[in-house]
Amino acid sequence: MLNNFKKVREFDDNDWDGLAGAEKFEDGSLPVIREATNFMAIGDATGIEIYLEADAENNFNVSIKTSQKVIAAFIENMDANLTEEKLLAMGFKAVY
Repeated sequence: MLNNFKKVREFDDNDWDGLAGAEKFEDGSLPVIREATNFMAIGDATGIEIYLEADAENNFNVSIKTSQKVIAAFIENMDANLTEEKLLAMGFKAVY
């Protein structure tokens, strides 16, 4: 459960429909999602994927193996004004 998070939530049934490739964490925890004004962030067992401005062709990812809470905390605290330059500076890779 993500009781201490305000911007991030666990996947629900609708998320699984649209993002079926997401993977549960090793402990069985569900993937997490944050929907902001200019981006959507998905965190799962493989890392974090960011979609800027709801454009499926403008997405970035970083592969990290860690827990649901670590990824949720990272996504929770991301700058609401993400840009391609900021993501690349943080180590994300563009996915085309």
